[in-house]
This record gives sequence, structure tokens and C-alpha cells, in this order.
Amino acid sequence: MRVLGRLGWTAILLLAFTAAVWGAEREYFKNLEVLLKLQDAPRVSFDNVGNSSGGTRWLVVQVSYTPEKPGSGTGFLDDVTLEGAVLVETTNPAGRPILALFTGKTRFWTMALDGRRREALFAIPPQLLNRYVPGGVRRMDVFLARVRLVAPGNVLLGEAYSTNRKLKDAQQTQALFARTTASGSSVLRVEGGLYSQEQTPWAMVDLDLRDPIRPESK
Repeated sequence: MRVLGRLGWTAILLLAFTAAVWGAEREYFKNLEVLLKLQDAPRVSFDNVGNSSGGTRWLVVQVSYTPEKPGSGTGFLDDVTLEGAVLVETTNPAGRPILALFTGKTRFWTMALDGRRREALFAIPPQLLNRYVPGGVRRMDVFLARVRLVAPGNVLLGEAYSTNRKLKDAQQTQALFARTTASGSSVLRVEGGLYSQEQTPWAMVDLDLRDPIRPESK
């Protein structure tokens, strides 16, 4: 029996959450969305950015969100972390179906609450896809994604899930992630296998749409 079955192509689903942060309860984000696709790495030349001609594609997790603007002026949120997770249907060395969980995170230095749409990105490199998906990736119905915006103190500000033909609403996808990420789950964990944007070939793409990233401490 297949673990996920025929999941279908990935669509967009969004949820908004209200959280108490720094003594003020309000909704900080709207239109938090996630989209999955397989994509060649960009090829940067002196005059343009194109796509590579190679057949080694990355699994790209595109994220967009809009920080809510306060009634007057512009507020800021500091040290918000974008957490990403991707479930991949694969097999173990014995050929039995299992799930692999790729995780990664991006810590933002600050976010201006200005009502402007932002973009972020995670990606799994082709080498890791080849390692953990025997035979290579031939279709998109083996992937599901979850993204979360988390404030200091592990306060959840918002989350979104990718969907498909079988899992059509947030509750179904959320339940699957809850089961597979629970303590004692037999899921294969690939921590750090979901690269933050600055670790990918898209590091310098669309900088004006991105919040600044806080460098990792040495």
C-alpha cells in the first residue's frame, strides 16, 4: 500500500492565525501561501538571468506573505523565523514505501509591517532528491509542504500548507504533518535538507521582494 497514494499536483492553500506577541494581540500576516514546483537553477550571465539547460532540477518551495499594516505609521517584527518542511513519498532500501521529511529555516532580521507582499524560497537540491528518491522524481504528487512564521518564544504567527487532488483542505494536510512529525514516528528525517534561499542559486534573485536575513552566528 502506498503511503500517500496519488496526491495530485500541488496547489495553494492559506491560513491566517492571531497570536499574542509582545503584549499585543493581533493578526500580523495575511495571504501566507506556499507553492511547490520542480525547476532548473537560474543561469546568471552579464546581461540577464535565464534557466540552466541541464536536466538536474531543484524542488522549489515558493512562499509569499503580506505583513499587516498597523492603523498608522509602520511597525516592525524582529527575529521572525520562517520554518519549512517537505514530506516526500519514497522507499526504504527494502523497497517499502516510507515518508522522508526535509526541514529548513530562515531567520529574518526584521520585517516592516507595511502591507507590502513579500516572497521567500526554500529548495531541495537535485543531489539530495537523487539520494532520497530512488529512481529520481518523475511527478509532483509525491510532495507536500508546510511553512510557518514563528516569533521568538516559539509563538506561531501563521502557517500554510500545499494541497493536491487527494488532500484538498488544510485540516487533511495538517493532520498528515501532525502524524508524521509526532514523537515516535517512523518518518525519515533529513534535517537541513531543505535549503534556505541564500543557500541556493536563487540567492540574488528578487532581493527587493525579500525581508533581510540575519546571518548565522559563528
